[in-house]
Amino acid sequence: MPRRSGTYLILSLGLGLWIARPLSGQITILSNPTDQVVVEGQQASFQVTIQTSGPFTASWFRLDQQGKVQVDNERSSIQITHDGRRIIHTIQLVLTNVLMSDIGQYLCQIESQGQIMTSEPARLIVKGLAAHWPLDQGHYKDGLFLDTASGFHVRAVKGPTFTTGPDRGQDTAILAADPNGWGILEPFDMTFGSGVLTICLWIRLHSQVQEGLDGNTPADLVARYIAADLSWHHLSIAYDGNKASIYIDGRPHTNIDTNLPKPEQVLAGIGINCQGTWPFSCEISDIRLYNKVLDISEVACVYEQTACLIEQVDAGARSVHDPAIISADGIYYLFSTGHGIPIRRSRDLVHWEPAGRVFGTLPAWVTQEVPGVSNLWAPDISYRDGRYYLYYSASTFGSNRSCVGLATNVTLDQADPNYRWVDEGKVISSTPASNYNAIDGNVVEDQEGRLWLAFGSFWTGIKLVQLDPSSGKPIQPAQLISIASRPSTAIEAPFIIARHGYYYLFVSFDLCCRGADSTYNIRVGRAKAITGPYYDKDGVPMLNGGGSLVLAADPRWKGPGHNAILQEGDQDYLVYHAYDALNNGASALRIRPLYWSHDLWPLPAAVLRP
Repeated sequence: MPRRSGTYLILSLGLGLWIARPLSGQITILSNPTDQVVVEGQQASFQVTIQTSGPFTASWFRLDQQGKVQVDNERSSIQITHDGRRIIHTIQLVLTNVLMSDIGQYLCQIESQGQIMTSEPARLIVKGLAAHWPLDQGHYKDGLFLDTASGFHVRAVKGPTFTTGPDRGQDTAILAADPNGWGILEPFDMTFGSGVLTICLWIRLHSQVQEGLDGNTPADLVARYIAADLSWHHLSIAYDGNKASIYIDGRPHTNIDTNLPKPEQVLAGIGINCQGTWPFSCEISDIRLYNKVLDISEVACVYEQTACLIEQVDAGARSVHDPAIISADGIYYLFSTGHGIPIRRSRDLVHWEPAGRVFGTLPAWVTQEVPGVSNLWAPDISYRDGRYYLYYSASTFGSNRSCVGLATNVTLDQADPNYRWVDEGKVISSTPASNYNAIDGNVVEDQEGRLWLAFGSFWTGIKLVQLDPSSGKPIQPAQLISIASRPSTAIEAPFIIARHGYYYLFVSFDLCCRGADSTYNIRVGRAKAITGPYYDKDGVPMLNGGGSLVLAADPRWKGPGHNAILQEGDQDYLVYHAYDALNNGASALRIRPLYWSHDLWPLPAAVLRP
């Protein structure tokens, strides 16, 4: 495999230096390196411990299909430790920002006074993008379709016909209608020793020209799950053990029992080495092979890289910021930041229409509490005991002279004669003397039936206060509990749900409200108690800046954040806003089905679209 440059960790003492020790003595290897499995971009390390009383040199080597290659000395170090009467040397190799080209076996060779000792080799398996053929004109050269990941370039069967691809760009796909497929390549182990594989591709199927594709090879699965409807579809097949998960257009479709296909079956299933057996007339684009099992969030990310560029945004979903959502009588109601708190409604979570505003004018107490306020922010909607409770925020940018207010209604149906929003006044406030900011409220009921308000933005982070269910306001004297913060202070917009025996705290990191320059991203942690402590996937406390990434920007939609969670039976939805880089950075509503990993962390699927 061709080597690519990486980022090296330069440690204090490089190899190839003589280490002065008393003369005489033999080399004894006390421990050998162990196999490592890491994700592309992460760090891997190998180490050998030896005992010798004489001077020595040490070098690390990588073994791959091209032979034995010495590893750059700056990626290595020697540490000297004492173990009672013995002097122990630890020789370490640290690979930072690991690339697919780092895959291989690693061993250490030590020389001392004419004696050469070699450690046992240890394997490095890197999980990432094993091969990527864009199949566009820009990546076709001298009869080869170029692989941008690992250098497995594919020889064209014949001069390609480039077509308009799934991104609607000219010459970003190829016509694959020849019985011999479109390419020729020597089969290779695309798992690189990991034993797992995910295939992703875009395909526009014109027709299936061969019958009897009823097995479980990749070609069979294309025939079974992709309709010949002349539309572009994204197919992902994730093989893990004796199972395969099928994803269509960024969402889960089904799981099947099947084994990992052989390399030649994988290649034949994507149009390579077909020799008269290619069963489709189609267009094909952007083929990716991963030697890891992509989860639904990762599949959706691959899909959205292209799908986002051609999306037509529903008119009713535009100009939405800080969304809050609830369903009632088969209708979804959406509330958001704006004059009087705009309301929208939908029957399918995709098409939205205006449904008035909560307030015609700002409540008088709000303008007295927060001078200069022009509109209301960050609503939160919930239902209990026959009433809808709408919490909202009043503030001005950069200030913590802020408050959270409350309005109630017995119905959300504007045609109902009882429809009327009643302002219940202030819930909680902050002043420049406070070390917190009273905005971005979210109400949650815990497993014991107690009611809580999570809130906060910048300053000392996210707070929690218990509410009196009868009033919807804090139990007095109010006691604020800190549940999340960051050294940079850029954390806000909490939303808590109970799922799978945990409380999940979603927050937004970094900066909103800068259009396409916004850096918002959605994070999460979880706790056994609603009051915390909350930890992220890596065990970092959210009070110390922890928070596992749920969603970040894509090529079009920047600064996703200020999310709510819609819980519809067993199906959850991630509801948030993002900024449209193709529309001058204007905000818009985004909704994704939310799934859960085997270890119970949230995984957003592709965006719901018209």
